[in-house]
Amino acid sequence: MSTRPRAGAKSSTRTVISSVVPFNPLEKRVLGASIAEVLLTTPGYPLATPFPLRGPGVYAIYYDGAGFAPYAPLARRNSNGRFVWPIYVGQALPSGGRRGIETVEGHPALRDRLNKHQGSIAAASADFSVEYFHYRALVMDDAFIRLAETSLLALYKPIWNNYIDGFGNNAPGGGREASKRSRWDTLHGGRTQAMVHADHGVTRDQLMAEITQELASTNFDIPDTLISAVGQSIQSRSMGLHGVGDTGEGFGSHEGGQD
Repeated sequence: MSTRPRAGAKSSTRTVISSVVPFNPLEKRVLGASIAEVLLTTPGYPLATPFPLRGPGVYAIYYDGAGFAPYAPLARRNSNGRFVWPIYVGQALPSGGRRGIETVEGHPALRDRLNKHQGSIAAASADFSVEYFHYRALVMDDAFIRLAETSLLALYKPIWNNYIDGFGNNAPGGGREASKRSRWDTLHGGRTQAMVHADHGVTRDQLMAEITQELASTNFDIPDTLISAVGQSIQSRSMGLHGVGDTGEGFGSHEGGQD
């Protein structure tokens, strides 16, 4: 039996109207995502022997060891040199950069920052070895560093940034000794700078249990590219009884009869 509509009958499908947002290459989230993608294509290097980088920029640190069970989900994803999920993301600004002061060209801000992190991890030797950590780094203009760091933090929510805070802390200045010890120092310990602080109020065992639960519920699936469908159709609405997405045609296409 034929399913073609009778002569003069209206089709059940109507025109689709779509809203297309023009691509803006200077939009903040687009700039941040493109910078982050460049960083994620750079080689990974052992944190134990930081490459002699000169200049400011952003970096991501990866854990791929077996010495600390709560971090096993990260280690599995970073195994075999893949380094796909950072445990920490940071920025390195040269001295004076935060105050808008002109800095000396070629200042080894990235190298100094990574060396500081190497020392912090080495101090926590009861939990892991610095050989279990690698990094990626990108030397870049000061103007884009914060934007790149923000994009990476939003994408990965690294556990040492988002949950176990304090890894990037500097030694306390005068009058700050009475503040509480960071969660990172409570969990891993070893750093002399943390000894002057009061107890955090949560135990190491509690933090280990919380990390295990947090990583167990983490969605490690991310897009192949950070810039996904920017400038594509945001929404469409059908004016008939049935949609017209089955034809595979582009946005704004027509199918069926007219009103």
